Amino acid sequence: MKKNFKNEKGFSLVEILVSVLLVSAFTVTVFTLVIHSIKVTANNKYILSAKTLVNKKLEYIRSLPYDDIGTISGAVNGIIPDSEDVTNNNGHFTIDTYINYIDDDFDGTDGGSPSDAIPNDYKTARVKVSWSGSFGDQSISGYTNIAPRGVETALDGGTLAISVHDANGLPVEDALIDIFNDSIAPMVDIEGEYSNSIGVYKLFGALESIEGYEISVTKEGYSVDATYPRTATNTNPTKPHATVLDSLRTDISFAIDLLSDLSIDVVTANLPSNFGVGSDAAGEDQSNSRIIIDPSGNIYVIWQDFTSSGDAKIHAQKYNSSGVAQWNSGDDVVVGTANQGVLPDIEIDSSGNLYACWGDDSGGNQEIYAIRLDSNTGIKSWTGEEKIETAASSDDQMSPRLKISEDNGNTFVNIVFQDNRNGEFDIFVSRLDASNGSPVWVPSVSADGEVAVSSDTLDDGTNQYAPYIDVSSGEELFIVWTDERDGKLDVYAQKFASSGIAIWPNDLMIPTQATSSDQLSPSTAIDIDSLDKVYVVWADDRNGDYDIYAQKYDIDGNALWANDVKLNSDTGSADQTQPAIAIDSNNDFFVVWADERNGNQDIYGQKFNSNGSSTWSVDMRINIDTGTYNQYNPDISINPTNDMPYITWESDDGGDLNIYASSFGDYSSETDLDGIDVQIRGEKRIGENPIIYKYEETHTSDASGDIILNNIEWDSYSFFVDATSTGYTLVMTIPPMPLNLDPDTSSNIKLYLK
Repeated sequence: MKKNFKNEKGFSLVEILVSVLLVSAFTVTVFTLVIHSIKVTANNKYILSAKTLVNKKLEYIRSLPYDDIGTISGAVNGIIPDSEDVTNNNGHFTIDTYINYIDDDFDGTDGGSPSDAIPNDYKTARVKVSWSGSFGDQSISGYTNIAPRGVETALDGGTLAISVHDANGLPVEDALIDIFNDSIAPMVDIEGEYSNSIGVYKLFGALESIEGYEISVTKEGYSVDATYPRTATNTNPTKPHATVLDSLRTDISFAIDLLSDLSIDVVTANLPSNFGVGSDAAGEDQSNSRIIIDPSGNIYVIWQDFTSSGDAKIHAQKYNSSGVAQWNSGDDVVVGTANQGVLPDIEIDSSGNLYACWGDDSGGNQEIYAIRLDSNTGIKSWTGEEKIETAASSDDQMSPRLKISEDNGNTFVNIVFQDNRNGEFDIFVSRLDASNGSPVWVPSVSADGEVAVSSDTLDDGTNQYAPYIDVSSGEELFIVWTDERDGKLDVYAQKFASSGIAIWPNDLMIPTQATSSDQLSPSTAIDIDSLDKVYVVWADDRNGDYDIYAQKYDIDGNALWANDVKLNSDTGSADQTQPAIAIDSNNDFFVVWADERNGNQDIYGQKFNSNGSSTWSVDMRINIDTGTYNQYNPDISINPTNDMPYITWESDDGGDLNIYASSFGDYSSETDLDGIDVQIRGEKRIGENPIIYKYEETHTSDASGDIILNNIEWDSYSFFVDATSTGYTLVMTIPPMPLNLDPDTSSNIKLYLK
């Protein structure tokens, strides 16, 4: 018969194991609590002993004669040891004593109003007892004030007043101050004094000494500022050891702040090759450059060039794709006869003829001129430059932009400009016969060959300015400009037939989203792709700072994107302005602009598909340099032989304005460089003539191309690479150097080597 064990008493193996684990856990917990209790008891014993030692020391100090209260090497000289090691209750303790004078405000203060002629009103004693126990290093401090018996008396010596501030000039409280002087007797060896709530520490009765007081100031987690001795290698310290003279006050200040970290990335990449435009080397300004590229890939740049007399002439040059000048043995070609030429523009027709226009005020008012040039030589092929005749010959016409159109073998020069004939700036357009420069719209459209562009009332007191123009495949003119009619800056557009007749009954307001923001002048550009889709770009401050926006339209002015598209990827508060646009044969478009994301103004660019989506992972900086120079006024054109974008811009890198040009592309694919020695130097100095920098060290990049610097001082840092020893040249840094490293920050800089 089978037995039934169901009701028999006993424990299974699993139950036994669980019980053992529970008992073990309980035992460990109890043991941990017991150990912690023992540590707490021991620490309380240390604290009690330390408090006893503090009180005994303070009682001893109070029992001394007033003149003896001081430390052997401290701020106030006396008989008390600066530091002692003692054993109490089986514990080992260090007793540090600090004595200083107090200048209370009852009878005035040193340097105050009223001023206290005898600032040593009484003494203060601080006793710190420290130990190392179960919970690490600990300390307890006690204080007492001791007043002299009778009337206070003046001390011998002078006053050393030390002030401590941070990077923003604010006082640093509790800064640790050490003072040492072994050139006097008794010597001074003060350690562990602290600045007060206004960042000041005063040493009264300091004995006279010429550059004898060595001072060091810091704080936990802060940088160090100090005085330096005169040596054979540092003959002129920036801040020499302090001098104190009898009966005089010496003021000396120190700057400290929280330490920071710096990460340096050393890379190489396929960077744009910038080249200088123009042959002028006289230190005069060149500005307002424009660029166009012919069907063979030759590059033409036109700009205004100032002479030493202050006159501005229009210069031009032809370059091959490598940036080598082709005209006039490398010398610039002077376009036209103007002595006050400004704001030129340039275009080319399918036959290779060049056309240029510019403003000129040689006649007393601003006028527009145009000319045709031989693209092989730069020599004019019209009889001379043609003045754009208007019905307002005594008023100003300025800011011209031109575009070439070709229809059934006929070529036309379309020039748009702003004109103040009505007491405000309005937009006008004129059309010239490309064969001789004569006006086309005469007399059926305009007796003077020009057409008012804006449908806004011409004399309403608002301005329209900074126009741009393009032409569709059907010879229709699209003109955009900046407009004040609504009490702010907006971008408007209008479409004209080749006959000069406006097609839209009302001007088209470009931003599709209602906004109270401004659209910045002169930062509107337009281009038309091969499908007659119109793209407009502008600078817009709808986000509180200026960003680059775009919108796409069909031939009838209907917006094709649901919303205006922000083009720049920068998300900070820096401004992006002055955009220019060009479209390649694949209907991808490139936009360049002036960008302040690095603190100065650089030129950035990006490539977009026809839907307005960027195709590069990041915006590309195009000006390749290592400085904080400013770059302005970019213009762009596409090389039809390879769809490569080229731009031109002006830079203040030489102390004057110079013109540069460059192709550019996506260089986000980078190679980290290992084993590159980089010299890193701050701007703070500890010596003058010769200059000795406070921070000047060489560090080597690791296998990832990185150099990591932790806990370094706030400063402006520059970076140098020796081409001879490394085989590389530093050509660009992002952000530009010097890098301003702020206190208590983690910053990054990328060094591009070539």
